[in-house]
Order: sequence, then C-alpha cells, then structure tokens
Amino acid sequence: LAVRTDALRRVGPMDEVLGAGAPLKSCEDGDLEYRFLRAGLGILDAPEPAVLHYGFRSWAELKTLSRGALLGCGATCMKHLRMGDPAIVSTLLFLWFGRTVRWRNVARLRRPVGASLFYQFARGMALSFKYRIDRRAGTYVPKQNQSGRA
Repeated sequence: LAVRTDALRRVGPMDEVLGAGAPLKSCEDGDLEYRFLRAGLGILDAPEPAVLHYGFRSWAELKTLSRGALLGCGATCMKHLRMGDPAIVSTLLFLWFGRTVRWRNVARLRRPVGASLFYQFARGMALSFKYRIDRRAGTYVPKQNQSGRA
C-alpha cells in the first residue's frame, strides 16, 4: 500500500488499533481505503508492483489469519457505524451476510455454514466498543491513550 502524504492529511492516519500485531488484528488498509473513498479520493489498484511471500502456511495458520481478518472487518465497520456513517451499512451487510455465511450450504443443510466466520465478524463489532474513537482522525484511540485527550 502506497499513499500520498496529502491524502493522509486529508483523511487521517492509519489506525494503529487495526492491523497485524494490533488488538483488532486486521483491516487497517481496508479502513484507510474506505476513508479515501468517502472523502472523494480515488484509489489505484496497480498490478505491476508485486510482493511474493515465500513459505508455506499451515491450514491452522490460514484459519487463524482468516478469523483475524473478519474480526478486523467487523471492528472497522462498527467504527464507521459508531461515527454515524450510513454508507457503511451496505458494506457491513455485504461482508457480514454475503461473505461469512455460506448460503448454499445453509440451503442444503450442509456444513460448513460459516458460523465461526460470522462469529468472528460479530466479535470484531463487539470489541469495537472497547475503544474510544478519535472522530477528527477517524481512528480508534489506543488503550494507552484512552485516559488522556484524543
């Protein structure tokens, strides 16, 4: 992800409570992209630069990563909902019901139906309430800053 400095000044910084190694696990880039789009800024998806990740991840690691990704998505959606942004509702419904639940399996009464993914998304939404939001920056306030001013 490459971002122009003037764009960050306009929409606020990356949210340090979201992302790898952070309490809410993931979606820092998705959050920033959403804020760019809501501010009327464009996003360019350039296929030329590429990052190759060498090494095999086990299925257990992939499962953990996907759960963390959905937790972060839920927290991101709830942050924007808490800030009063009605446009996030369509994204929330798409991710929550369209991406986590496997409707074909539900209709056939087969497993997996996506219950654990649905749970992680909902868990991210609930964990959102553990953090205050700096509305000016559009970011969560990290726990160590919760007692001070945001």
